[in-house]
Amino acid sequence: MLIGATGSWQVAWGFVGACGILVVPLAAAFVRDRRDGSRGKASEPQGEGEAAPKEPQRRRAAVRVYKTTEKIPFAQVLRMPAFWLIALAGTGGYAAYTLAVSEGVLHFSALGFSQESIVGAVATMGALGLVGTLGIGALSDRIEPVRLIGGCLIALTVAIVVAAFASNTPMVYFYYAVTGLAFGAVSVTFPTAIANYFGQTAQARNLGTGLMVTTLVASTIPVFSGAIYDGSGLLSSAFLIAAGIVAACAVCAFVVRFPKGRGSDR
Repeated sequence: MLIGATGSWQVAWGFVGACGILVVPLAAAFVRDRRDGSRGKASEPQGEGEAAPKEPQRRRAAVRVYKTTEKIPFAQVLRMPAFWLIALAGTGGYAAYTLAVSEGVLHFSALGFSQESIVGAVATMGALGLVGTLGIGALSDRIEPVRLIGGCLIALTVAIVVAAFASNTPMVYFYYAVTGLAFGAVSVTFPTAIANYFGQTAQARNLGTGLMVTTLVASTIPVFSGAIYDGSGLLSSAFLIAAGIVAACAVCAFVVRFPKGRGSDR
């Protein structure tokens, strides 16, 4: 809307940047880490003779995923193959999103689609990103988060291949809709997958290292895509390469194995 009103991408990005700056003091003022999850005073530790309150049976029954109860130190996490597999699985979602935001408009413009149809399709990506975050992300207490990521990556692979050969506007909308929905889900289930498998002992460092992997891989997308475009004037082959990367990450999501008989809330 801002771009349509002003004719400037810079104004739109400036608005996004301003919103990001505004969020920082709001988060500092209102986000609190409470032991009991409430907004009030943090609960006191239980005495040695007191039994911890039982979690409602209905809530426990709804949780069907692996959640470790072990305290796994960061150094040990780095030696576990499952960590790198989960990090690479999450990377697929970020790589697909980076492709969409960095090369999507240029790709579809080169294929001859109008700016109006492309902008409309991009808008669906943002809207469905919220649906993916709230809808698919809510399933992570019933379905293993890393398996949800794998399913999303399969959908993303299909969408990227469709985009590579897009010949009509519905194909463009399909690509952006699936990208928004799937990336919204991946962005919320990726931290959950790491926390569930490796616990809260070093969650900040675990997640930070995982995000470093996603950034390193995803940052290569615009580099090789730009080189391909400079050489050929088209991005279809870059999209196919990206689809291969996302598909490989999907395999990582499905080969993760979970410990049996220890540290699980199953």
